[in-house]
Amino acid sequence: MAEIPTAPLASYNLQDDESTEIIDHAEEITTDMKQCYSLSQTVKALALVDLFFAIMYAINNAYFFIPIIIIIVGYVGAKRYNLNYIGLYLIYTFIINVARIYFVFYIYYHLTPDKKSDDMFNFITSLMCTLIGIWLLHMIWKLHYLIRKLTSDELEFLQQLSNYSNYTVILW
Repeated sequence: MAEIPTAPLASYNLQDDESTEIIDHAEEITTDMKQCYSLSQTVKALALVDLFFAIMYAINNAYFFIPIIIIIVGYVGAKRYNLNYIGLYLIYTFIINVARIYFVFYIYYHLTPDKKSDDMFNFITSLMCTLIGIWLLHMIWKLHYLIRKLTSDELEFLQQLSNYSNYTVILW
């Protein structure tokens, strides 16, 4: 069973503007920093999935190019640990989920019984998308909370950290 290393930060590669070099830090990576890094990786992956579907929607409707911009801002926010960008993505995801819930149930409620049975697949698919959206909202909220909890030095270190392999994908 592998142990989780708690080596000083000096043993990890940090990116500098010019080149990759080892920067000496006396502190160690905290549990909150590990969790924030892991959540960042998870939110970036989910944002890419969200971006894929937004591009598919944008092919049919030009208004969906606006969500593409917001999703990219969310991805960059997760990558750079930017609280404002993550906050914008959080608000966007919340509004989209509220709208999905409203439209799914409003439209389904107003269908005739025959039409309800015909549109059951669409209803279930929309409901699944809403549940995934709520999951994404939860992950973004956790990342936003953790970024607010970390000190500026810890955030600066995370922004410079590269090739840190001791993280897990957080699913909830």
